[in-house]
Amino acid sequence: MKKAVSIIIACYLLCASIFSANALSENEIYQKQTSDLTIQDATITQKISTGLIAITDELLKKYDYNSDGVISILDTTIIQKYAAGIKREIPTKSTKPTATKLELNTYDIILGIGEKFKLSAKCDVGNAKIEFESSSECVSVSNDGIITANSKGTAVITVKANGLSKQCNVSVWNAPTKVNLNYSSMTIGSEEQATLKEVTDYGTYAHSDNLKWTSDNQNVITITKTMIMLLLQGR
Repeated sequence: MKKAVSIIIACYLLCASIFSANALSENEIYQKQTSDLTIQDATITQKISTGLIAITDELLKKYDYNSDGVISILDTTIIQKYAAGIKREIPTKSTKPTATKLELNTYDIILGIGEKFKLSAKCDVGNAKIEFESSSECVSVSNDGIITANSKGTAVITVKANGLSKQCNVSVWNAPTKVNLNYSSMTIGSEEQATLKEVTDYGTYAHSDNLKWTSDNQNVITITKTMIMLLLQGR
């Protein structure tokens, strides 16, 4: 009799240690709600996990507490813990937020060989995982959306997030060997402005984001990223 009691106590301590070890991970993963689960529910899940009871959609909905699509010993352990009074709450199944909008900063782009461009994606689910994929080796794209033009050709960059997808068409031209301006000289009055544009050799391209504009006299001429020249003073 003493031996039987010792075995029962040992089994109880073993179960309690298992329950305690799982508590932290469940607290981190699940939201909680009050539950009146009994040991009978744990027995049902045990029989399902061993194939003694055929699983149904109704049972899966009721007992799949870790939301992995099956009823396993993990679900049984969770129920045993709450039934034994170690915890009196049961985790609710987490619901994944549904995205309804995915937007890109551009949907068509031309790059010269060797150029890079940052393709940005905005999803209305803030923590959505965004994935980028290129359809051709002529264009590569990194995990954070950096497009690199590797060789002449075309590619489609597919962006996915929470079940939504958008595409960006990329054309790669030869890189320019020289760059000219649409004006070689000009005269403008004080506080007037004019637009300069780059002109590359035939069949080549350089994206405006990759061009660098400078003035040798910032006190007289300021050049912005949009290629606007502003005469501040003098000539």
